[in-house]
Amino acid sequence: WKITKVNSTSCKNKNIELALDIEDLKVHGNVGCNIVNGSLLLDASKANSIMFLDLISTMKSCPDLALETEILMALEQTEYYKKGKDDKILFLCDKDNNVVLELTSTTENYIQDK
Repeated sequence: WKITKVNSTSCKNKNIELALDIEDLKVHGNVGCNIVNGSLLLDASKANSIMFLDLISTMKSCPDLALETEILMALEQTEYYKKGKDDKILFLCDKDNNVVLELTSTTENYIQDK
């Protein structure tokens, strides 16, 4: 998934992306120039629940550390997702129903309801 918006700000860096491994409950990605890894928590008792836990990141000195920090904070705030109109868009939302990240699919493997 490409990160296309952080909070309400468009993300122009095309290298920023996340891989969500639902089977192994892992997340891996590039948040600008640093790599992030962590775990996923899916709470079956809550609709569309997804939380990012135990996030770790490399610590390179990068030109846009503010954006990377904002992305990491948005991941930590995420509590659920909602799909866009065509399943190629995924919105990650916080507990107050704010969209903190907008993702666009980079493959044909879109989110599907179970």
